[in-house]
Amino acid sequence: GLAMLFYGAIVMLGAAAGGRDLFQPLHGTSLLGGSTATEKHLAFKTVKSLADLQREVENASNNNRAVMLDFYADWCVDCKIMEKRTFTDAKVHKALNNVLLLQADVTPNDETDQALLKAFGLFGPPAILFFDTDGNEIKSHRVIGFMAADEFASHVNAALKAGSR
Repeated sequence: GLAMLFYGAIVMLGAAAGGRDLFQPLHGTSLLGGSTATEKHLAFKTVKSLADLQREVENASNNNRAVMLDFYADWCVDCKIMEKRTFTDAKVHKALNNVLLLQADVTPNDETDQALLKAFGLFGPPAILFFDTDGNEIKSHRVIGFMAADEFASHVNAALKAGSR
């Protein structure tokens, strides 16, 4: 009981100071002293349809680049947590250094979104697919659901290694 009261007070204090994360209520506020470093987010290119995806994967293949496709939605809690915790990690950025980052925002869940999900046998986000430099999906390395930064960075490296055989 006392721990919950203390946590509630910290969340309220963080919210009053401009914090927006229930998991890290004081993160990004100046209450901890000094200035806070801004998080570096991954720069995704958005794709909407299967045709968009095929065009981007083909272009990447022509330039000898692997591709990561992130299925994302605003209403997906695990997507938000990965965006905040996994995709801001330096090890993840390093692992994805030469990878084309694509994101299919399926928030509207319209017919085009459903067709793209169905093309890969997916029901919804979060899901992350990798394509090798020849444009083929590395199916053995799909990510379904949340994955923490350290595990994800290792997973990316393994996917890229598997795709280069």
